[in-house]
Amino acid sequence: MKTLLPLGVDLGTTRVRVALAERLPVKGLRLRAVVSRELGDVDHDAQDEDLMATIVEDLVGELEVTRRSCVTAIGVPHARLEALRFPRMTRTERRNAARFELEGETKENERVRIRIHPVDRATQLFAVGAVDASALKYRIAVLQRAGLRVVGVDHDACSLGRLLPDYDTLVDVGSDRMRLHLFSESVPVTRTVESAGSDVTQAIAAELAIDTRSAERRKRILGVAGAGEAARDALIRALCAVVEQMRGRGTRITRLGLLGNGARLPGFAEGIAERLRVPVELPIADLLRTADVSSEVLRTASPDWTLAAALSTWSSTA
Repeated sequence: MKTLLPLGVDLGTTRVRVALAERLPVKGLRLRAVVSRELGDVDHDAQDEDLMATIVEDLVGELEVTRRSCVTAIGVPHARLEALRFPRMTRTERRNAARFELEGETKENERVRIRIHPVDRATQLFAVGAVDASALKYRIAVLQRAGLRVVGVDHDACSLGRLLPDYDTLVDVGSDRMRLHLFSESVPVTRTVESAGSDVTQAIAAELAIDTRSAERRKRILGVAGAGEAARDALIRALCAVVEQMRGRGTRITRLGLLGNGARLPGFAEGIAERLRVPVELPIADLLRTADVSSEVLRTASPDWTLAAALSTWSSTA
């Protein structure tokens, strides 16, 4: 008997994705479907819960399932995850110490939620997460208004790392920033580069004297052919600088995967590989290969679908 898993909902900056996976009678998982919707001119800063909820509800309707439990993700800049060691102390003392390490204060802060999970009790190593309470509340409110029941909120780095365990480094190339996730330590480490795909779009618009919407459409079809090359190369340099900084601290980086819409930018992966001298790929997770889509669709869509797909299998690993 096939068992549907909770929906994976990726509330992105420019797009919303919803993935549906199922557990098969014989050991294994299958991705049944992924649906997505461009957000267009949605004002993200205004956090319009009703509009976002309507988009999510429409996407769930496209899946034509009665499943209403779901899992979503939160990450940088709204959530931090660190590995910390503490001396022997009570749970309350550890919580206060963790809050001080991450937030610089020991008193309870209603704006920040702290979660602590043991990694190795023998060495008193813990994974400590700090989450912006308002950002968390917003995500949950959107999903509840869409008629869904939230059963889990994962850190995006943890979800991606579980789905793509063969990579010690994953880079999510978003619209406004790039998130560099490193998995060579006991707890994922995330570093941010405050530039990304929109920088290339704006450069194309400026060089060709066109509006940003037309520039974005041109970028998706033609890449940086004739415009935007300098901005793309600047992104490569900015990302590689952070990677080299982490290498200088002893972090192992031997295989890098690119995710997100910006990952498909022509010349981007090749430029990173040339500078870092490591394999740079657009990975396709095994779970995505179980979806009933053509290889061409899979190759094109996998950078965009990966997080939602990872969230759809959260309950099978949690």
